Amino acid sequence: MLGFLTAVAAAKDARSCTCGGPPGVATAFETSDAVFVAKVVRIATIRDTITLDSSAVALFHRLGDHRAFVPNSDPPRLSRMYRRVTLKIARAWKGPRRGTTLFMNTGFGGGDCSFPFWNKKRYLIYATKGPHGQLGTSLCTRSRWYSQATSDIHALDSLRTRGTHS
Repeated sequence: MLGFLTAVAAAKDARSCTCGGPPGVATAFETSDAVFVAKVVRIATIRDTITLDSSAVALFHRLGDHRAFVPNSDPPRLSRMYRRVTLKIARAWKGPRRGTTLFMNTGFGGGDCSFPFWNKKRYLIYATKGPHGQLGTSLCTRSRWYSQATSDIHALDSLRTRGTHS
């Protein structure tokens, strides 16, 4: 929880996503928990609340950020909104099998480094597991539109041929 809140606090003053550019294909493959091609079949906007512990509340108060608190909630709750993207796996080098459907949660952009998924589009995705085991990606990875991934796909096939596929 504290890691999530620290990220929220750091993003509060962020003007844009900065991550120094994506790694090379081999490094991205090795450091990713999953690498696959998938098509977005649905994007839903999710609104919910989470209960905050006292250290999280103190952090928000210290930052002077009270916008996301649910008014008069006891214990204190934080209101949040994000996008849940439903993906159908078409091809995989690492991670979920072809035909699998999975979900990724992402933000809305504006400096949070969230990946800009579009409904019905195909992507090459380099994903890592979050604290609860759910796969996610960001602008800081090599994830990209499938139509712009030809060289990555050739490199991934080459890695598999050389025996570095896990």
